[in-house]
Amino acid sequence: MLEKFLGLVRSSANALDGHIRDVLFRGSAAFLLRVTGAGLSFAVNVIIARLLGAEGAGVYFLALTVANIGSMVGRVGLNNTLMRFVAEGASKEEWRAVQTTYRRGLLIALIVSVTVAVVLSVGAGIIASRVFSVPELTEPLQIMAWGIPVLSLVSLHTELLKGIDEVERAMLLRGFGVPLLAAPLLLIVAGPYGVEGAVLVYVVASVVVAAVGGYFWHACTPDVGVDSDEDAEGHVAYQDLLRSSLPLLVVASMDKVVRWTDTILLGVWESARIVGIYEVAFKTSMLTTFILVAANSVASPKFASFHAQGNYDGLERLLQQVTLVVILLTLPVVLVLTIFPEYVLWIFGAEFGVGAGALRILVLGQFVGVAMGSVIQVLMMTGHEKIVRNVTVLGAASNLVLNVILVPLYGMYGAATATSMSSVIASLAAVYAMYHALSITANPRNVLKG
Repeated sequence: MLEKFLGLVRSSANALDGHIRDVLFRGSAAFLLRVTGAGLSFAVNVIIARLLGAEGAGVYFLALTVANIGSMVGRVGLNNTLMRFVAEGASKEEWRAVQTTYRRGLLIALIVSVTVAVVLSVGAGIIASRVFSVPELTEPLQIMAWGIPVLSLVSLHTELLKGIDEVERAMLLRGFGVPLLAAPLLLIVAGPYGVEGAVLVYVVASVVVAAVGGYFWHACTPDVGVDSDEDAEGHVAYQDLLRSSLPLLVVASMDKVVRWTDTILLGVWESARIVGIYEVAFKTSMLTTFILVAANSVASPKFASFHAQGNYDGLERLLQQVTLVVILLTLPVVLVLTIFPEYVLWIFGAEFGVGAGALRILVLGQFVGVAMGSVIQVLMMTGHEKIVRNVTVLGAASNLVLNVILVPLYGMYGAATATSMSSVIASLAAVYAMYHALSITANPRNVLKG
C-alpha cells in the first residue's frame, strides 16, 4: 500500500508543469506560513480549552461566532470583489485605479461594520439571554462587538494583498498574525480574567494585525495621488463594487450559515459545554482544509489571469494539478484525524474526548470538499459570482434543514452529520455548475493520464 502511494506521488510529480511548480515554489513561503498559522491556531484553541474548560470555551466560541457573522455582514461581500478588481488593475499597472478601489472598498466596509458593531453592542444582553439562554455571554459579546470593524479590515487587507500578488504578507495577516499575538497573551490574561479576558485578547491582537495590514498595503503599492477618484483611469465606481459584491455577500452569508448554523443551534438547544466540545472538534477538523486554502491563495490570481487571456485549457490543467497536489498532501492529515481522534482531542483536555465521533464525521465531510478542488475559486475568478451564490444557497439551505432535524435528536453528532452532508451537496453542485459554465473539470486523473 505504501509503495503504491509513493509511486502515485512520483508519477504525480513528473506530471506537473511550470504553472503548478510556480504555484508551489512561489507559494512555499505562504504554505509554510499557513502551516505555522494552523499550528498556532491549534495551540490557541488548546490554551482556551485548557484555561477555560469546555463551558468557558463554549461561551468564548459563541461570542466569536456572533462577531464573525457581524464582520461578514460588515464586509458586504467585498473580499473577492476587491481581490478581483485589484488583481486586474495591478496586472495592467493601473495603480491609480487600484488605490481608488482600495479606498472605496474600505470606506463601504467601515461604515457598515461600525453600524453592525453598534447594533450588536446594544443588543448583546438580549442575544445572550433570549437566544442562547446564557446570560454570562453578554459581556463577551459587548467586547467582541467592537472587534467587528477590525476583523473586517484584517479580512479585506488579506484579499487585497493577494490581489497584488503579495501572498506571503496576506498569510501573515489572516492565518498567522492573530494566533501568534494571542497565544502568549492568553497565557497571561485568560486564567485570571476568564472568558472576558480571552475575548479582549482576541480583539487586541486583531487591532494590531489590522494596523500591520494597512502598513503592508501602503508599503507594497505605489504612492499615487489623484485629485479626484474619477481621474483614475479604469477606476471602479461604488455601484460597480456593490454590483459585484452584493451577490458575494449572499454567498458569504450562506457560506457562514453552513459554518455557523451548527454552533448557533447547539447554543440554542444544548449547553455551553457541548458547544465548547463541538467547536474544538470542528476547528480540529479544519486542519484538513488548510492545504487547499494555502493553494487557493496562490492559485486564485492565476485563475483570474488565465480567464482574462481566454486560456481555459491552461486554467483547467492548473485546476487539476492543484487538486492532485492538495489531495496527496491532505491524505496523511485525514488518516491521523480519523484513526486517532480521541488522542488528538485529549490534547485539549479529557472532557473533550467525547467529541471523537463528531470529529471523524467532520473530517470526512471536509475531505470530500477538498477532493473536489478549487472549484469555487475558479467560478469566482471567472466572474460567475451568481453561480457561486446559487450553489452556496443550496448548501446553506440543506445545512439549515439538516441541522434543525438532527441537532435536537443527536446533539453534536447531528450537527457534525448535517454540516458534512451539506458540504458534500454544495461541493457536488459546484462541480456540476463549473462544468456547465466553463466546460472544465477538476479531475486530477487527467493530469496523470497527460
